[in-house]
Amino acid sequence: MPRRKWAVRAVAASVALAAVFAGVALQPAPTDASWRASDYGSATFTAMTLQQPTITKCSYVTGTLGLAPVATLTWSFPSVSPALTMPSNAAFASATGTVPATSLNGLATGTGVSTTPSSGAAPSYTTTMTLPLLSGTLSASYTIGIRSALKGWTSPYASAVASSTLAGLNPTCAIR
Repeated sequence: MPRRKWAVRAVAASVALAAVFAGVALQPAPTDASWRASDYGSATFTAMTLQQPTITKCSYVTGTLGLAPVATLTWSFPSVSPALTMPSNAAFASATGTVPATSLNGLATGTGVSTTPSSGAAPSYTTTMTLPLLSGTLSASYTIGIRSALKGWTSPYASAVASSTLAGLNPTCAIR
């Protein structure tokens, strides 16, 4: 029995000695690097402010008895460098009723929205939005918005309100 105790102690001592040597071997090597420096840096940056487009003309046609309402806006991008162009630098939105421009729901081009260049001195566009069928039969009001977009930055919406009374009578479009 005493030999067995001696053997257990010898194995335990060997394991302990191996652990000590392994710990020494895993220590990082000395370095001349230092974290002390008297240099410092500073910077200034400004977020981009992108101006909203300018709506110059707005019309709203409800069709017979308000069955096929169409809103048309003539507008232009703000003057910036590089120049903004369609379709990559514009976003359109619409909402039922007279709502704040921040509550507008985005519209994808091709979902009743078409834009073509307009004639005139400055580059401008005419955007036609086909509103839901029959939506002008009862008194209707739509807020329509256009905003500039560039490299992930967007402007506030420029908006107009198209409205009519019962059966599409008295259609109006007001630029906000």
